[in-house]
Amino acid sequence: MDKTGDVLSHICAVMNSLSPSEKAIATYVLDHPSDVATMTVRELAAGTGTSPASVSRFARTLDYRTYSDMRLALGISISRASGEEKATGGKVTLDDVEGSIKYVLSHKVKELSQTASLIDSDDFSTVVNLLHNANLVLIAGVGNSISMGVNAAFKLSQVGVRAFCPSTTDAMVSAATSLKENDILLVISTSGYSKRLVNIFDSAEDSNTPIIMITDNPDTPLAKRATYIIRAISRDQAITGTEVAFSHSSINFVIELLFLFLTSCWDDPVEFNRIISKNLLGDRQYS
Repeated sequence: MDKTGDVLSHICAVMNSLSPSEKAIATYVLDHPSDVATMTVRELAAGTGTSPASVSRFARTLDYRTYSDMRLALGISISRASGEEKATGGKVTLDDVEGSIKYVLSHKVKELSQTASLIDSDDFSTVVNLLHNANLVLIAGVGNSISMGVNAAFKLSQVGVRAFCPSTTDAMVSAATSLKENDILLVISTSGYSKRLVNIFDSAEDSNTPIIMITDNPDTPLAKRATYIIRAISRDQAITGTEVAFSHSSINFVIELLFLFLTSCWDDPVEFNRIISKNLLGDRQYS
């Protein structure tokens, strides 16, 4: 982990995997980051109804050696906060619509910037080439990630990749049983947690199919089974103060990057333009 990176984003990413006491500390840090940046271990433990040992363990969960290291990184994160975020007191409110919009926008800009900064160039190039040369790309997700999977399948198909995303998780499980070694499994999951994806991973591993996962949490058991991971940062919990994940801005950003880089894989510009014209402009023939 980047020790001077955004502590709040990391907390959001691991929130679902925390113990109850750690979750209480995490929620307090998200709600009172400026206060925590000046609090001792004992003060934070008292403020959260936990223990100093729990606070220290929470810091180590975030990959910091000590609580002091985490507090220093939190202070750096706060110092980088935009003026717009401070304007509304860190919340969305109808009492200040303009300020709230700027507050949300500041978080979204950070999401995309952090997502871009975490992309490994070599791994990303390998992922693009795997998708370009795949016989078939099966896209899987659960809940509202399915809509992003359908979007990804559409975009990949536009650049000549044979991709599809079944409309239900059960259909994905069934389709995964037919995966081959020269296919690709592309999984979209912000949290990285879903029991319903386990069988899909099992089938991909049985057929030696490479697994590409787009997620905000690379430390989950499922994510650790992926061949390649692309981080897509989510700050939803920092915006709403709840555990509800509602946005796919960074996931959509990753999908669009894949689309754009896949356009560069075509050696024959004439053939590429033919495919693009067929997929993107075909409807205009009937306008």
